[in-house]
Amino acid sequence: MSADDVKQAEIDAKTTAIIAENGGINYLNANYIHNFAKSAIGANDAILARLQPDIDVDMNDPAWRRAMCVALAFIKRYHLDETRETMKLEFPEEKGLPSKTGFSKSKDIEAFFDKIAVAVADMKSRTFEKNVDLFAEEAGLEQNKRPTREGRRARDSVQESPSTGGSRGSHRHHRSSSRQ
Repeated sequence: MSADDVKQAEIDAKTTAIIAENGGINYLNANYIHNFAKSAIGANDAILARLQPDIDVDMNDPAWRRAMCVALAFIKRYHLDETRETMKLEFPEEKGLPSKTGFSKSKDIEAFFDKIAVAVADMKSRTFEKNVDLFAEEAGLEQNKRPTREGRRARDSVQESPSTGGSRGSHRHHRSSSRQ
């Protein structure tokens, strides 16, 4: 390989890396899907006819509407124009995409996702018992009647103890011995 070929190969590799780092591949994929959707929608071709959009979303449902607004705000925030245009093509006109998302500034959507990230981290850090306690509190249930983890362990160890003859322990032993 000549020096010019090596130089060209380096330029090609750097160009490819820069395009990939800046979302060029994603843009090309989005553009391809957009053009494919334009061709498929309303097509009489037997194969393309099976690819017609069939979006069943109740935009009167507050949860669906909020989810769609969050998705659109994200798409607008990151200038995913091809994706937005494809959604306009595929979304039924009678349902209509929301024109206003409720996120007027990019910092609003960023703050929303930051809040979601904090909530997810909080949920991951909580134990099952803590989630049960929070649920019981929100539902107005009596929490005093529910044994703690330590209380259940103490109860279970007494029931499973061979010296107490607890039916639970002997039942477990019986089940495990029948598997042999």
